Amino acid sequence: MAHTGPSSTKVSRGFKNISPKVQSYGDFSEEYTGSEVIIALHNGQVVTGRIVEARRYWLKVALSDRTILYINKAWIVHISPRR
Repeated sequence: MAHTGPSSTKVSRGFKNISPKVQSYGDFSEEYTGSEVIIALHNGQVVTGRIVEARRYWLKVALSDRTILYINKAWIVHISPRR
């Protein structure tokens, strides 16, 4: 039977590489994920919290009262580290 092409997971010495890929969106998301930050939004609102996860268009932010916010990156004016 002929081989039809490479599989979706790489096999090295009998082990499959199933680790998730680290996404890089070109907006420094990987630098501030997991950090306490202050986020200034387009409408003047300021949000202070920890960035839990960054996706292509969204940030998941945990506030101090355990509230979770999903913020569209298009609304963000700037992000600065909380000191």
